[in-house]
Amino acid sequence: MPAPHSKLQDSFTLIPTPGTRIQLAASTPCAELTMTALETNVGEIVYGGATVVAAASGRSGTPLVHGQSVTIKIDDLSKGWLDTLNANDGVSYSWLS
Repeated sequence: MPAPHSKLQDSFTLIPTPGTRIQLAASTPCAELTMTALETNVGEIVYGGATVVAAASGRSGTPLVHGQSVTIKIDDLSKGWLDTLNANDGVSYSWLS
């Protein structure tokens, strides 16, 4: 049986330029990721893979409204991407490693 993940870490990411997708973080091995859209966000933040798009026309990814959370199993934080329609909207996140 594999050893349990024993380190819980946290951070946050803001998207400075609306409509420009960014990686959630640099390459960081993990087992599980929980993201929460910041309470101060003006609009939705969209998460997904490297092709995520927040624009209503052509949207690709999953939107979160302020305060909404999602937990996903993922092996590296750099595989998560974010986009938004409003400058400086973002997410706080924690991960198990």
